Amino acid sequence: MVYYPPADRFSWWGKLQQQARDTLQQVADRARQAGHQVQVRSLWGSFANVSSRSKDDLELDSGGTPGEVSACLRVYDKIDEEVLPGRVLFRSLR
Repeated sequence: MVYYPPADRFSWWGKLQQQARDTLQQVADRARQAGHQVQVRSLWGSFANVSSRSKDDLELDSGGTPGEVSACLRVYDKIDEEVLPGRVLFRSLR
């Protein structure tokens, strides 16, 4: 579930989402201490730059900046050799 149009990532809602994502970093740190290779990335910015790390993305035709990610729905993870793609909402260039 996400607001429509998506909330700005610097709004109170966006900051709350970031706090939840920070919890992922704490878990990733514990996994690294246990000897695993872990990457966790929130996907923001130009959709062209993040699309290689995402899958099943959703395109919006309004709200946000054309060509930019409007919301990171699922972070990109790589745990040892397993890749778990992220998922984003992005504004189309049309």
